[in-house]
Amino acid sequence: MWFGSLGGLNRYNGKTTKRFTKIPGDSTSIPEGIPWTVASDVEGRLFAGFDFGLYEYDFNKDIFLRHDKLKGIYIQKIVAGPDKKLYLLTGAGLFIYLPSSKELIRLDSVNKLFKTHPQYALRMHNENLYIGSYNGYIVYNVFTQKTEYREVKTGKNFQAFKVDVDKNGKVWICDITNLRMLMFDPSTGKTTVISDDPLIRSSGKGSTYNDLVCDKSGNTWITTSLTGLLKVNSGTGGLQYFFNDSVQQGTSYNILTSAYISRDGIVWMGGVNGIIYFDPEDQLFSSMYPLPEGKLNAFGRAMLEDRSGNLWFATSNGISRFDPATRTYTTWRNEPAKQDQIYYNSVRGMAEDDKGMIWIATGRGINSYTPGEKQLRYYSMADSIPPAFYFSANADSKGRIWFGTKDYDGLYYYTSATGKFTSIRNHPLLKQYTGFGARIVFEDSKKRLWISCNGNGLVMADEATGKTRRWFNNDSTRNTIIGNTVIDIKEDKEGVIWISTFNGVTGIDLEKEKYIWLDDKTFFNTNYTGPLAIDSFNRVWIGTANGLYVTDSLRRDEGFFDESNGLIGSSFTEHSGYRLRNGEIMMPTTKGFIRFKPELFKPQPSSYSFYISWIDIFNKKKHLAPNKEVSLSLRPNENFFTIGLDAVNYTTSSQTWYAYRLVGFDDDWHYTQDPKAVYSHVPGGTYTFLYKATSNINNWGNEEKKLRIHIATVFYKSKWFWIAIAILLALVLIMLYRFKMNKQRQIHFLQTKAQMLEKEKALVMFESLKQQLNPHFLFNSLSSLSGLIEADQQLAGNFLKQMSKIYRYILKSRDSEVVTLREEIDFVQTYINLQRTRFKNGLQVNINIGDDDLHKKIPPVTLQNLVENAIKHNIIDVDFPLLINVYVENGYIVVKNNLQKKQMVESSNKQGLSNLRSLYKYLSDKPLIVEEKENYFLIRIPLI
Repeated sequence: MWFGSLGGLNRYNGKTTKRFTKIPGDSTSIPEGIPWTVASDVEGRLFAGFDFGLYEYDFNKDIFLRHDKLKGIYIQKIVAGPDKKLYLLTGAGLFIYLPSSKELIRLDSVNKLFKTHPQYALRMHNENLYIGSYNGYIVYNVFTQKTEYREVKTGKNFQAFKVDVDKNGKVWICDITNLRMLMFDPSTGKTTVISDDPLIRSSGKGSTYNDLVCDKSGNTWITTSLTGLLKVNSGTGGLQYFFNDSVQQGTSYNILTSAYISRDGIVWMGGVNGIIYFDPEDQLFSSMYPLPEGKLNAFGRAMLEDRSGNLWFATSNGISRFDPATRTYTTWRNEPAKQDQIYYNSVRGMAEDDKGMIWIATGRGINSYTPGEKQLRYYSMADSIPPAFYFSANADSKGRIWFGTKDYDGLYYYTSATGKFTSIRNHPLLKQYTGFGARIVFEDSKKRLWISCNGNGLVMADEATGKTRRWFNNDSTRNTIIGNTVIDIKEDKEGVIWISTFNGVTGIDLEKEKYIWLDDKTFFNTNYTGPLAIDSFNRVWIGTANGLYVTDSLRRDEGFFDESNGLIGSSFTEHSGYRLRNGEIMMPTTKGFIRFKPELFKPQPSSYSFYISWIDIFNKKKHLAPNKEVSLSLRPNENFFTIGLDAVNYTTSSQTWYAYRLVGFDDDWHYTQDPKAVYSHVPGGTYTFLYKATSNINNWGNEEKKLRIHIATVFYKSKWFWIAIAILLALVLIMLYRFKMNKQRQIHFLQTKAQMLEKEKALVMFESLKQQLNPHFLFNSLSSLSGLIEADQQLAGNFLKQMSKIYRYILKSRDSEVVTLREEIDFVQTYINLQRTRFKNGLQVNINIGDDDLHKKIPPVTLQNLVENAIKHNIIDVDFPLLINVYVENGYIVVKNNLQKKQMVESSNKQGLSNLRSLYKYLSDKPLIVEEKENYFLIRIPLI
């Protein structure tokens, strides 16, 4: 519900109110000034009229938007039509406005009737727009555009500032200027001036008639200034006058201005002190004060209805008798400086015996009242009943009145046939319970007596069979009563005995030995229960510390009532409920007695509307229009959210229950009175949020509503991600497999290549060895040796020693891949010396290698092969010497000779250098370099 006030706009959901005011600098807030009118169209859009324009509320963004077509125009009244149009009564005339297209139509330009008759008020009734005018009203059909002016004759001129139509077709008019209220019947042309009613005139309170509404029962509710609220029935003409006489300072609570009736039939009244609302159809409860002083003595205790129809009330301030015929009270109570009229003002029990005598149990003794007499009679120990604190007085079918007390023997009874009192000490069946105390005695349909033993449990005595039974709760079993201090006892139509206690209610079915427990864990919102009553539908009505409950015939919760349902008070006292002869039930509360006819209560499935009003995602609240179908799409990191619920339940808002469930996330329904659902850590996926509302948790008459929620899945939790991961893993495995196979092939290739290199190496080494054992070398050497032996035996001996060194070196290094450069130079020097013996000065070899390089490695006989290769391929003569230089340069050992090639080379297979290259591929990453120029031949061998 939306209300316009001097401070701005107010939105009320039954529990809380949100205020909308002008915020300086915020163009999306409401404007300055007074919101004169508020209306909602058939599409659920909300509009408010101000002094300077028309504004629309955006539910999703929680902001107000101005309709520029009406900028600067005073909007007095907005009426939403069934044709999706707005009808606006403004300071510039009467307009039709189409919010969707922003089209604005002036009605007096469409129909000349609006030019001749001024417009003061608007009200939509079905498809007709009723327009208050001067001395009458205009009826405009919104679909056919048919227009008719109807004159209302009253003998005086008037202005129809407010107008409405009741269910009988009668038109009601408020004339604020002339303080008149009119009812016009179009079928007869008769006008009734309601303001001339004698009841109104007799009040002596002249006032203006500000507004009115007609309810579905044919009653018209009229707000006034100073004179409160009027209700007039158009069928009977009956008038009721509601005036707040209890206001001590001023009469502001009787100043009522606007009136409105919502779709659910609730009447809303606006006044200077706020909002008053009520359901005119809800007439279940009424109330009575136990004493004529009303609220000053409102605490209710016991009561009874005597055979003359008088109602007797027991209070803490005496007793009273109410005569319904004269609506007068007669009281008996003790007052200072006056003779006592009763034992004690604190009275807890009353009963009527079979002779019509009224018995009164007080906090200090027993009194009785004989019809026709003025004085109460006192009883004392002389009458065999002690002056004590008595809890109750209860009558049975044998003419006995039972008095329960916490003192002396605990229970006494008076027999009308003998006129005597007796203690249970002398009762043949009950004497065993002497001293237990008693709060209440109840006789069931089988004439059995049920006695509450004041904290000592419950006793049943069957005088016909001579049997008794006691129940006491020791917390060891549920097959007993729920509490040991019994307040009230009643019997239902099936013979089940119901007892109320300070711990809840128990139903005892003796035939089936069955116990029904109703407590704060299963039924109530409190463990304190008091007065009980059984109605004609066999429902149990239970007064508690926080309201009135009723069960259905299956003993399920069927209803709950408190002040919001019209109870005078929701805290019931520790006394008995009472049923009058006409079937009405009366129960005591701390604020008086409530009175109701239980058969009028017919529970209906909850029919009020409910909806999602807002959604909060990480403290960003999004408002929703009521009943608008929406879906929610959230990002993966938006899986923390709260959904706000609202239910249009104004009469019993404190009893509204909500149920919700996120299908796919929740296993069960959540039930709460807190109108919001909070979720966190919701996994990605698509869910359906179900929700419903009721005022009776055992009766969910409405079907649930749905909200679709999709939460995007974090990429590493999504199906496609894992499919991609699976594909990627498969590709990785395939690549690993292929890599492994390639590696195996490479290893196999390398192994094969290594074997080939080993073989090639062996071949090179073998070839080298062959070169070293070359028969020509040996032949030449032996020939030279033979000549030397003949010529110079000493030189021949040296020659032979050098040959042996060569072959010793070959034998020593044949199993080594590499030798030091020093060893190889020593060997090649020996070889050169042998060759000089043959070639004399025709062979000149210069070896220039520093000590820093002598530790480096080289394959054995490599230098010898290179020197021998130079000797083999070049002419050697004293006149043309062969010059060979051996030196180290950039990590290579270089063998360089001048070039003077032979025409024919003996024993050359052309494989020496090729084999050497193959060998070095195996031994070093550096290549073997051969250079042949016009004047020299050069070989670079990498040092290892």
